[in-house]
Amino acid sequence: MKLLLLILFSIFSQSIVTPKQVEPVVTQKQVEHSIHYWQHALRLDDLDIYGLIVPLNKLPDGTTGASKCSFSTCEIRVLQPSDYVKLENNTLEGKEILNDIENTIVHELVHIRLRKLSDIYKTKTIECIITEECTYAEEYVVVRITSALLYGRESQLK
Repeated sequence: MKLLLLILFSIFSQSIVTPKQVEPVVTQKQVEHSIHYWQHALRLDDLDIYGLIVPLNKLPDGTTGASKCSFSTCEIRVLQPSDYVKLENNTLEGKEILNDIENTIVHELVHIRLRKLSDIYKTKTIECIITEECTYAEEYVVVRITSALLYGRESQLK
């Protein structure tokens, strides 16, 4: 009897379809809206900044976003939600992915805001030569500022 129950349970449990985690959708319009909001908050209105939703292979290894600027035009690339599953050690799903995309946008905008500081490093007008320490220091500052901005916004929404 136990064997029969075990077999029946095994058969039925294999046929039950578990609902698949619904993949979040982010639109180009949402990315542009987020960029515009944070661009204004960071007083970057003098720049033409646009965003692209891209696959993982269009970003530097280990990142979910990147930015590049030329004169007064900047591009921010964010990882498309469907590629989050391809990231090593990813635990984000659903709304967490959407939050991470906004975090990435703010992070890249802070990099753009600090671009002049990076330019100073490159011209060596201060005693800092571009090294891993300088890059690490800038990244540390960017992460802290991004967290503060997003925390401040969350507090306002509550």
